[in-house]
Amino acid sequence: MARILVVDDSNIMRKNIASILIKAGHTVVGEAANGGDAHLMYRTHLPDLVTMDITMPGINGIDAVRLIMQEYPKAKIIMVSALSQRNMVFDALELGAKHYLIKPVTYDSVVTVVQKVLGVETGRKAQNENSGSTTQQPFAIESINNTFQIKITKFLTEENFKLLYQAVQGLLYVKPLNVAIDFGNIEFLPQSLLEKISGIVKAMKAVNGVTKVVAKNANFIQLLRDKKIDGLLDQLTTELSTSSAVVDIAKNSCAPIAESNFVSTKLFPPEHKQYSLDSTGPIDNFIFMKKTTCPVCESSIEIQVVRFTKLAIDKVDLDFRRHFVGFEPLWYSIQICSHCKYASLVEDFDKITEKAKSSIPQKLSELKSGIDGDFTTKRTIDQVFTLYYLALHCIEGLNNKSQESKLWLRLAWLYDDVAELELSKMASEKALILYKDLFHNSRSQTTVEQDQRMTMLLAELCVRNGLMTEAQQYFRDTIVHKGGNKVMNETARDRMHDIRA
Repeated sequence: MARILVVDDSNIMRKNIASILIKAGHTVVGEAANGGDAHLMYRTHLPDLVTMDITMPGINGIDAVRLIMQEYPKAKIIMVSALSQRNMVFDALELGAKHYLIKPVTYDSVVTVVQKVLGVETGRKAQNENSGSTTQQPFAIESINNTFQIKITKFLTEENFKLLYQAVQGLLYVKPLNVAIDFGNIEFLPQSLLEKISGIVKAMKAVNGVTKVVAKNANFIQLLRDKKIDGLLDQLTTELSTSSAVVDIAKNSCAPIAESNFVSTKLFPPEHKQYSLDSTGPIDNFIFMKKTTCPVCESSIEIQVVRFTKLAIDKVDLDFRRHFVGFEPLWYSIQICSHCKYASLVEDFDKITEKAKSSIPQKLSELKSGIDGDFTTKRTIDQVFTLYYLALHCIEGLNNKSQESKLWLRLAWLYDDVAELELSKMASEKALILYKDLFHNSRSQTTVEQDQRMTMLLAELCVRNGLMTEAQQYFRDTIVHKGGNKVMNETARDRMHDIRA
């Protein structure tokens, strides 16, 4: 079937279209939120077909069609538009787009138009032209007898795993969800990849999906046993001569965490792993050292401070996460005392009560020896996770819901970055509970725009957790007719439309 790129600035619309395409047996090779990303991702993936929204921030859908068609005249693009955008659709068709869909889209409308533009045979031919051979693909997804068969190939790597992760995100919206992960005759995959696939299985189970894992190679099955990959071992059979070995995912047990010279395993949830990734690019231009005093042990220390004046915003997500060009400030949002190991968000580092000051040393005493390493240089993702969980540990039991909510939300974003579906969902659930409590029970005076921002965030967290009815209500609460932020009003209306679509 076809390899398809989905482009829309609405996360809900992307997931909706992606789930339809996957259910129809196609593979979603990527998702883009604006025309610029769509152009770059087309170059990277050379998809058989693109679904393209029209109104997007930055480079819109019309300009993206122009850019893609200039470089790839044979590109097949389907425009996705509102009824009021017909004139823009005609502009896109003149530029080379092949067809269009009118929102709200349905399963039948998407499948019908895709077949008209591409067709099964055309899709296979295009895939061979773009990729050289279908056997070079890291995975393929087919819908057979109401079960999605995810066929893993030996070409799956750390670098292209995110494509599988993106495809699976679309599957999570399908109800009921039945999945078979088929390793076929693969003899070996690195443990890190097997653990990531295990995370996918757990994410499917978390949404009540029924998952099976199939393997045919005896050496591969032995590898699963030797490495004790959590989630891929239950009810393993060895009847290789006549049928595949099947692993039914019946439990959600927890994998052990690897040790390191600076990570204390007591900090993390059992499912947390290590990633050993460095941040990209130099940090000297974005970080400076500042002398300060630790509010807990009163030692003189140096901490890293982000030069926000040097940052250029790339894009802002619907849940208000800001992405910057060439630097990720989330990695440097936690400061730590090099002496007592007190850690906190930068903005809250000095905001400590006497109760906290007296309780934190005791909390840290059992962890201190396990948190070594230099946190004043370029950080790894493992160090970043350590600092976030250490900050949570410091405020545990202090009823500091404001800090807790911010920490869990940022952890959800960080888990997104390392393609950990289940842990991202766990963190976003905790953030949602805390932000709900803050919003509904806070006695602080807030402005109309602050309330709008909070209800918008609550709505997006509800969407992340599949609570669409609650999300709709929070989007309604965001819309203010007098004194509110007009952009948030319009965004909330669009998001309500996206969910209904």
